[in-house]
This record gives sequence, structure tokens and C-alpha cells, in this order.
Amino acid sequence: MLKSYYCLAMLTGIAIAAGSCVYSHTDNNKTSGTANTLLEVAAYETVPFDSVEIVITDTAAVEGLLPLRYNYTTEEVEKMTQLLEQNDSSLNAQGLKYQWMENDESEKTNLVIFHQTPVLNQAVKVTDVKRLQGYDDTLTVTLLFRNKKQWERITSANIGKRLVMEFNREILYDPWISMPITEGECWLSLPASKVQTLLPDVDFSNLK
Repeated sequence: MLKSYYCLAMLTGIAIAAGSCVYSHTDNNKTSGTANTLLEVAAYETVPFDSVEIVITDTAAVEGLLPLRYNYTTEEVEKMTQLLEQNDSSLNAQGLKYQWMENDESEKTNLVIFHQTPVLNQAVKVTDVKRLQGYDDTLTVTLLFRNKKQWERITSANIGKRLVMEFNREILYDPWISMPITEGECWLSLPASKVQTLLPDVDFSNLK
């Protein structure tokens, strides 16, 4: 019987490129060896939307876009991107960056605004890569942070918030943290093509 839990201790994550963070267990998983494989991982703390200073020069042009929020339609994304680009210098002065995240479960796109400086930036060990039966186009990557206490402190400090997660300098998802992570593990589920790009040295042949 397949059991799936959102990782980072029961988080809810919306990920770019159809990614999500999942813990999975099944006796029918196919596994690829990942000895000595590392993945560069960075985590950024998000900020409340109401704490972000936005300069508005044309009120009519931003009607329906403000106050800032998490979900925007395709049409709104185009207009909101223009507004954010106009505020690049202001956001930079506040020490902030923004990112649009694809939402697989709706036609909307998610906006995250986060601190420029990561709270975590390290090479993380990849302990396993699996393909689940019935999900041949998706691989699950198991990660193990070497400093479990640091990861626990970060997740504890961000309960009820999102963390922006970057892998090999590419932001892939923004999980919602609901409780501390004490064991240092995380399971990242992404399309097979994306995993192969992230982990070019891993032999995926036995997963086919």
C-alpha cells in the first residue's frame, strides 16, 4: 500500500515544473544508486506580503492586483510582473527578491517574495532516487542535510510560512512549513527530465 506524505514535516508545497515534496513508501519502487552524489541546496525565508513596500505610479493599471497575494491568473501575472519590474530597485533596497511559481493544481500562478540572503546554502547528500510504479515520468529524490540541527532550527523558525527552495541555483518549489523537521531528510518529487538535469552523474538506466 502506497503512503505519501508531504515532506518537511507535513508541508503543503506548490512547485515549479510539476514538482512537489513527497515522502513515499512502496515495495515496488525501482531504485538508482547515488553514492557520493551531492546537490547544491539553498533555502530562503519568505516575507509577509503586507510588509513589502510597492511604489504605484498608475493606480488604474494595477486595479485588482493589490494588495499583494499568493495566486494570480495568467493575465494578472503579466501586469503584476510589470509592476514588480518597476519596483526592482525598491525591492533590492529592502533586500528582497520575487519569483513566480507554477501551480499544477490550478490555472493560477503563485508569487513568492523572499529575502535575498539564504538561511541555508550547502551541498546536500542525495541518498536515493526512485521511480514509483504508475508514475513513470516522475522521480523522487531523497536528500539528507548534514546538519540536522540547523535544518530543524530553520523549519522551526518558519512554521506557518513558506520556504523558497533552490537546487543547483534553480528555484523549484516553495513548501509550506507546518512543523519542525528533526531528522534532516527531504523527499523531492520532480519530472524525470528535471532530475536527470539536476543529477547528470547518476545512472538512471536501471529505472527504465
